[in-house]
Amino acid sequence: MYHSQAPSGDKVIFLGTQERLLNRDDLGQLDLAVVDEFYKLDPSRQDDRSLTLNAAVYQLLRRSKQFFFLGPNIETVRFSSDSRWRFEFLRTRFSTVAVNTYDLKGLKSIADKEQRLTEEIQNKTNWPALVFVSAPDRANKLAGKLASAGTLHSFSSFSEWIDENFDAGWELSKVVGAGFGVHHGRIPRALASHFVRLFNTGELPVMICTSTLIEGVNTAAKSVLIYDKKINRQDYDFFTFSNIRGRAGRLGQHHVGSVYLFHSPPDQEAVEVEPPLFGDLDEAPDELVVHVSDEHVSPAVTGRIDALAKRLDLTPRELRLASSVGLEDAIALKQFTEAADRHREPIHWSGYPGYKEIEAVCQIICKVRRPNEFGVRSASQLTFFLNDLRSKRTMKEFFRGYSRLYTGEPSAKDGIFRFLRACEYGLPQLFSVVELFAARLRRGTDYTLFTAEMPRWFRPEALKNLDEQGVPVQISERFYWEGDTLATLIARLIEAAQSGNHSLSDFERLWVPDTLPS
Repeated sequence: MYHSQAPSGDKVIFLGTQERLLNRDDLGQLDLAVVDEFYKLDPSRQDDRSLTLNAAVYQLLRRSKQFFFLGPNIETVRFSSDSRWRFEFLRTRFSTVAVNTYDLKGLKSIADKEQRLTEEIQNKTNWPALVFVSAPDRANKLAGKLASAGTLHSFSSFSEWIDENFDAGWELSKVVGAGFGVHHGRIPRALASHFVRLFNTGELPVMICTSTLIEGVNTAAKSVLIYDKKINRQDYDFFTFSNIRGRAGRLGQHHVGSVYLFHSPPDQEAVEVEPPLFGDLDEAPDELVVHVSDEHVSPAVTGRIDALAKRLDLTPRELRLASSVGLEDAIALKQFTEAADRHREPIHWSGYPGYKEIEAVCQIICKVRRPNEFGVRSASQLTFFLNDLRSKRTMKEFFRGYSRLYTGEPSAKDGIFRFLRACEYGLPQLFSVVELFAARLRRGTDYTLFTAEMPRWFRPEALKNLDEQGVPVQISERFYWEGDTLATLIARLIEAAQSGNHSLSDFERLWVPDTLPS
């Protein structure tokens, strides 16, 4: 859901990420707010979007008559004695399936581990099987090794689709063709959703995944093979381990799940969640405090907000935008923007910027954030990708152009997907914060048009919305007509799939109906 989408009718369900909900000014009074995976409200879970989630949930709670929070394996929730909201915590240990655990941690060498993993995933009685690993690069390399070791289930149609729509030579094509799915934060949403659908139907018998599949995505896994004990570079805790283990088995399909442990599990501990918005707001982080409404403001909070507004020279509304990138980073952006102005860098523009104007802002951003956060090596490469993304007529052309220029490791070729994720959230906020400070220095500075189009990859909004529903832009852009709404484009796609339109391959004619409501 984009913040530009307007609700229609009296009965509306808003569904969105914390960032998108924070950008809406039409929520009004809500009958019910539902927050899934609410343990992410606790900053100790080390989710870098935790404070934004607290701010969004705070806005939902103050507008909602009722609320319902969902989360697994939580023992207690801490909140202040003078809490602004009344809570009732319901804990249950009920499980819909039984789980058998097999301890393989006695395997000492890497070769032994890889051999045992290969044996277990080639055993059809374990299918469909999830293999949990620590990070995207690790998932890509392991998937490549396993695919080279042998084909589980030939899936040439999907492999050919990737070759056609991204370009030949992508590691992902070989992996999928051998019957393996891959799911992590760098995989495009439409592809990741299709991987899950095919995994749940048994067409992809094994999925190599990171924690992105463990949190909030329903699968029909019979077995879970916990191959690594880390998320990125840190050992996971008992809470995360329990979530991973809980993916084995599925009510109505696999009443007994299997878990294979390649490492010792973490020590058992009670899981306690302590969200800042449930505590004393006088002690809450600045990024949450700037979102506090008048009815909850204390003199201490007012003093903190006034000090921040003075330090950054921003209004309270602008402070809330600055908090989306972190207030310390916003202060640094202010300093570098002022320096760029003194050096007469071309940061003062409006409408569609030229190449040098984009680069000037990217140079500021990459002095505050590491370029690899955006899937690039430098501010210059970030500029090139942004300009290329908006210049290419189709996403297919964009991916093919990138593929021909790429010279790195095959397993890291999907770094471009990290750049596209950064365009959806991260980069637009950083550009907007730079704009705040640049506009203070010269009137008429306005990045709005550029930052509004960046989250949808400079494509018509209907195409990006469909991508999030599961239809890749490479498919829908063939059917887009100027002025299409989401509804008219969906109708045309469904008609094409049902009529045997030759603009869709046989594989795509199955993909589209699986994704869209008929």
